[in-house]
Amino acid sequence: MDGAKRILQKLGLYRFAVACYMRARYLRHRLTRSGYFRKTAITRACRAGPVRLHLGCGERLLPGWLNADIYHGDIYLDITKSLPFPAASVDRAYSHHLIEHVELQQFVAFLSELARVMKPGGSLHFVTPDLDRLIAAYQNPLANQDLIAHYCQSTAFAHPVEMFNQELRQNGEHRYIYNLDFLKFLFERAGFTNVRMVEYDHSPIPDLAGLDDHGYRIIDRISLAVEAEKA
Repeated sequence: MDGAKRILQKLGLYRFAVACYMRARYLRHRLTRSGYFRKTAITRACRAGPVRLHLGCGERLLPGWLNADIYHGDIYLDITKSLPFPAASVDRAYSHHLIEHVELQQFVAFLSELARVMKPGGSLHFVTPDLDRLIAAYQNPLANQDLIAHYCQSTAFAHPVEMFNQELRQNGEHRYIYNLDFLKFLFERAGFTNVRMVEYDHSPIPDLAGLDDHGYRIIDRISLAVEAEKA
């Protein structure tokens, strides 16, 4: 990448190439927001089956999955709105550090929608910050100096209180932090069963295993991986 950049700069084309790249990204973003494009992509995925839905994908596109996000991915999807899928059409659902970015009532409504669109017996694998592990790290700062340094690198206060607040708030981006007990309650209330914690980046379900490795090795320690099935 650096070599290509140097060549383009030497030719005086670097700024033009960047402008073309940004324009292409903008056009793709507009296209994926198109209702017709999204409907076509979902219809094609449902016909091809099984439907594996990657929610909040960001720039990480999983092969064999329908990658959905408000900025990137195969389709535009906002989890605070109704899910644009037919009832009982989704086989798998996966998200990594997504649900903490919406309000509790929005998450409750999303779970209801997810239960509607998932097939009976369909499985999900969600990763989110774990309130219990965050509290444990706060209460044992000597064993979590690297975690404290990670969360406090952009502030002047390398302190467990700052670490705790950084994860809870993340500059206003985090809206709600869960633990296993509360997630189990919410999932079961929405119509899911067999709600359980699994090891990070592992799953007894083959197509849900090995999805979590985003290179966030430090914050993995306070992440909670949860799986459940649609009743």
